[in-house]
Amino acid sequence: MMAEEVYLFSVGLFSLVLFVQCGIDGIEPTSWTTSSTSYCYDGEVRLENSTYLYDGRRSSYGGRVEVCYSGAFYPVCDDGWTYNEATVVCKYFGYGLPYYRAVATGGGEFGLSDNAPIFQNLMCNGSEYTFSDCRGYAPNNIVGDYCSSGNHQAGVYCIEACSYGEVYFENATYGYTNDKYWYGGRVAVCYNDTYYPVCDEGWTEQDSAVVCSNVYYRAPYYRAQTSLPGEFGLSYKTPILQQPMCSGSEYSLKDCQGYDPNNIAGDYCLSGSNQVGVMCIEACYDGQIRFGDSISSYDNDTYSYGGRVEVCSGDVYHPVCDEGWTDNDATVVCRYIGYGPPYYRAETAVNGEFGFSNETLILQTPMCNGSEYQLSACEGFALDNVMGNYCLSESHQVGVVCIEACYDGQIRFENTNYSYVNGLYSYGGRVEVCSGDVYHPVCDEGWTENDATVVCRYIGYGAPYYRAETAVNGEFGFSNEAPILQTPMCNGSEYQLGACEGFDLNNVMGDYCLSESHQVGVVCIEVPTSTTPCKDGDTRLEDATYNYTDRGYMYGGRVEVCYNGDYYPVCDEGWTQRDALVVCNNVGYYGYTAELSFPREFGQSDTGPILQNPMCSGSEYYLCDCPGFALNNVAGDYCLSGEHQVGVWCIEDSTATGTTSCYDGSVRLENSTYGYYNGTYLYGGRVEICYNQTFYPVCDQGWTDNDAAVTCSNLGYYYYYYRSEAANGQEYGLSDETPILQAPMCSGTEYYLSE
Repeated sequence: MMAEEVYLFSVGLFSLVLFVQCGIDGIEPTSWTTSSTSYCYDGEVRLENSTYLYDGRRSSYGGRVEVCYSGAFYPVCDDGWTYNEATVVCKYFGYGLPYYRAVATGGGEFGLSDNAPIFQNLMCNGSEYTFSDCRGYAPNNIVGDYCSSGNHQAGVYCIEACSYGEVYFENATYGYTNDKYWYGGRVAVCYNDTYYPVCDEGWTEQDSAVVCSNVYYRAPYYRAQTSLPGEFGLSYKTPILQQPMCSGSEYSLKDCQGYDPNNIAGDYCLSGSNQVGVMCIEACYDGQIRFGDSISSYDNDTYSYGGRVEVCSGDVYHPVCDEGWTDNDATVVCRYIGYGPPYYRAETAVNGEFGFSNETLILQTPMCNGSEYQLSACEGFALDNVMGNYCLSESHQVGVVCIEACYDGQIRFENTNYSYVNGLYSYGGRVEVCSGDVYHPVCDEGWTENDATVVCRYIGYGAPYYRAETAVNGEFGFSNEAPILQTPMCNGSEYQLGACEGFDLNNVMGDYCLSESHQVGVVCIEVPTSTTPCKDGDTRLEDATYNYTDRGYMYGGRVEVCYNGDYYPVCDEGWTQRDALVVCNNVGYYGYTAELSFPREFGQSDTGPILQNPMCSGSEYYLCDCPGFALNNVAGDYCLSGEHQVGVWCIEDSTATGTTSCYDGSVRLENSTYGYYNGTYLYGGRVEICYNQTFYPVCDQGWTDNDAAVTCSNLGYYYYYYRSEAANGQEYGLSDETPILQAPMCSGTEYYLSE
């Protein structure tokens, strides 16, 4: 066993510094194993034939309870199986109180195991975290024919709990009425962890308003309406609440003056047929604007969005009269809707383009100057100021279209096309430049590859990843607009044509350019990675990926170093955390924590490694600054096999490793390393814990394998997949700092030493 050899290596090298090694797979299981189908650790629990249910409000998770003993799972006899034992199981799986409640089941509700039960009458009190903490935990304590028959196997449901007074909609549904969204259902109130209906006797709109507020459909954006009796069906349960006497300002029914569960009196409520339902309906405030019968479209690659202008008055949307309406008024409407200048321009629509509302017109001649953010800020805004037969006719209702605009010098590709050739992406089109909110083509006279390079960069396909080519004349068709630009005289480094020396809109002269057949097209073509120049020592992370975890942003990949213009992997022999830290610095994640990845986590390169054992201190910015950096220094079958290639994670905080600032209680393994022994992966290092922004070693006096297990869990090597061992000695070197912790007395189930 690797653990035994590590101890032999450390004997006689006593030190007040502690080390931890975490290993997986390939080691004979005793009181631990991986959570595979073959092995498990004693006391491990699983739910077999598990199921997950959701009723629209509450989730439940359950299954047959099985406990590991001597490397195999066995069921539990339901003799003496109670709520307390079920509570321990739910807590074990993260479904503990107060958010979940446990229900004990028996009689093989989740099927029967082929193995006979070996546990019964565990005698838990419900506060334990594992069965092994329960007073009656004893494998093979089965007594009597009842349990031995195998037909009485325990199960459990972990059911999401509800809090006192909590409200939700049963038989909930939603819909649209007159373009307004609504959501509603039968009102249910939680009492003793069970939902009950509410009697509609004495129920008011104020009570409905509180219900909508309680389910997050609050005024002024929604208004409440009591539904028709039975509209959302009837519960088989008896109502427990009537006449809550809310004022309408409360956030919960339980805050109302008359809230009293089980205050039901009289046959009316007890009959069960008079149960409250509520609808929460989208509301509007005076002056609010919307588009009725709205339409969006693309025309010549230009987006437009418009509709009939409607303004709210008294929670009802009304159309606007087109008398005295101007494009300034239309501009204000587009800005209010979210399509304002300079990105959009406004146009008043043709009469009737968006249909007609049946509501009366309430506004005319708002007299906006175009700079306002809402119609109510305009000089002539007055609801219900409509006068005369012209506006009273429904046929004079305003519509507005907000049309995507462009600014002078803006560039786009028209009649675009993309393709893959030999695995390389290309994207191109006819070059068009905006002038006066209209896109025009560009004349190809005097056009060069430098000009094309600027266009590709502007479009987002710049060097060094893409190269630019001028297209064959007419490849992307011809615009009906006249060309407005020729000979921009770019040097290729600019970010837009407007920065080029010869840029001058409307400088087109001569019959050559005025002919529509001379319009420029450009293609941006991907540059092969293999031809991307690199210099000796450049570092990159290949097959890179990123993730967000509770430790923050993580970015990682396979480490590759440039040599003679090509990238090669790095051998993991002698590779340390400090080398990984330099790589993170080198790829732009300076100040991040560096951590070695699992073997082959980022795949393998087909080329052999060219670097091993760079011996970095961690303070360097580049691998080539490290004392052991030497390209093509790889020796020995271990590295030359190509199977041992380094991967690195760069992590936003310092909860695991690295030399960056840290928070009190965070843990790292310093001078860490990993490897294989008899097919078993090992990862270890000197344990250091943070205090006052500095990492300190830990004294090994009173240190146990339980403490080591928590350290591994803290670093993401959880005890159900890994086992941990404490080792003494100088295998990972000594810290210059003085130890600050001894004898943490962990049980082994904690996730952090601070617990």
